[in-house]
Amino acid sequence: MGGLGKTTLAQIVYKDLTVTQSTGFPTRAWVRISEEYDATRITKELLRELSISFDKDEKLFSLQGKLQVGLTNKKFLLVLDDVWNDNYNDWDDLSIPFKSGSRGSKIIVTTRNQQVARMMAKERSIHHLKLMLEEDCRSLFKKHAFKNRDGNENAELEEIGNEIVKKCRGLPLAVKTVAGVLRSKATPEEWKQILVSEEWTQSDNPKGPLPALRLSYIHLPSHLKRCFAYCAVFPKDYQFRKEEIIQLWQANDLLGENKRIKNEGEKCFDELRMRSLFHKSTDHTFSMHDLVNDLARFVFGKYCLRLEDHQEGNATISGARHFSYHPSQYDTFLKFNLLSQTKGALGSSLGIGIVIGIIDSGFGIKTFHSNILLGSHIGISIIPIPDAWFDECFGIKCN
Repeated sequence: MGGLGKTTLAQIVYKDLTVTQSTGFPTRAWVRISEEYDATRITKELLRELSISFDKDEKLFSLQGKLQVGLTNKKFLLVLDDVWNDNYNDWDDLSIPFKSGSRGSKIIVTTRNQQVARMMAKERSIHHLKLMLEEDCRSLFKKHAFKNRDGNENAELEEIGNEIVKKCRGLPLAVKTVAGVLRSKATPEEWKQILVSEEWTQSDNPKGPLPALRLSYIHLPSHLKRCFAYCAVFPKDYQFRKEEIIQLWQANDLLGENKRIKNEGEKCFDELRMRSLFHKSTDHTFSMHDLVNDLARFVFGKYCLRLEDHQEGNATISGARHFSYHPSQYDTFLKFNLLSQTKGALGSSLGIGIVIGIIDSGFGIKTFHSNILLGSHIGISIIPIPDAWFDECFGIKCN
C-alpha cells in the first residue's frame, strides 16, 4: 500500500547519527528504483552516490566492475527505495557487486510488493508497516494543521480535526495532506466542510486518488490548481529544483504577467510544499510522492503527453497541451514521430515540450531546463537555450 511511510522510515534510519558516523556505515548510497527497472541507470546512480567516476557510454558489465571495486572490503549501507521488479534473475545480476562488501554491510529495500520482499530477503528480515494508530495520526495531524496557531483557538478545531483524522484510516500521507488543506482554514465552519465532504465516500473510481488527496486539489486556489496540474508532465520519482519548476510555470504563462512574477512563483511553490504536495528529496531538489503524481495525472493527464510511457489507446494525443520526454537507455528520437500523427491538431494548442534527464547517445541534451522542444507539422526541433531566456518566455506556442 502506498502512503504508509516506508520511504520516510528508511530516510530516518539512513540519516541517523549512529549510521552516518564513521563507526556506523562510512559508505552509504541511496537509489530510487521505481516502476521502470533499468539496471544500468541504477548502477550509475550508485556510482554517483559513492563518488566513483565512469564514462557516460560505459556498459553495465564495466559499471558493475567499478561498483564491485568501490565496495570491496567496505562496510556499506545501501537503500533501494520503491522496488517493483519481481524478476529474480534481474535482482541476482544487480546484486553481484554487493557481495564484495565487508561483514556487517546492510541493504534496505522498500516495496509495496510482498513477492519482491520475499525474493530479496528472508522472512525474518521483512518488516510489514501497519497503519498508524489513531493516537499517532492525531499527533501528526496537529503538527501540520496547527502550526503557527494560537493554542487558545484550537479547542473546537481539534475536536473536528479528530473526526477528520478517523477518515484518513491510518495513512500518514492522507493525514499530512488533509492537514495541509486545513492549515490555511481558520473557522470551524471551514473545517466542518472538509469533514462532511462527499469525497470521503466516493467509490465510483476505486483506482483513483485517495479522498484526502482529492480534497487537497479541490481546495486549492485556482492559480495553484494550474501550477500543480502542470506537474502531470513529470514522471514518477522525478527530482526537480525549485527554480526550475518556477521557470517552467513562467514559460507556460501560469504565473500571470505582473512585474514580480518570480516572487509569485516562489509563493506558489512554497504553498504547494506547505500542503504536502511537494516534499524535499535532497538538499537542493524536491519531488512528489507517487500518489500525488497520480493525483496530478488524474486531474490533468489527458492534457499532458509523456512520450516515454505513451501506448496506443491510453491517451488522447490531439487533446495534449504539454508534452515531456524522459529518455531511457535505449530510446531514440523515433518516439517523436508520435507528435506528427496529430496532423496539425496538436500544433495549435501545444505549449512547451521538455526533455527530462540525460541522453547518453551524443544528442547534446544535458538537462531538461536548458532545452525546449518546439513542435511543427514537419517534425521536432531541439533548441538549446540559456536558462536566462526563461525570464522572457511567456506562453510560447508551436507554429
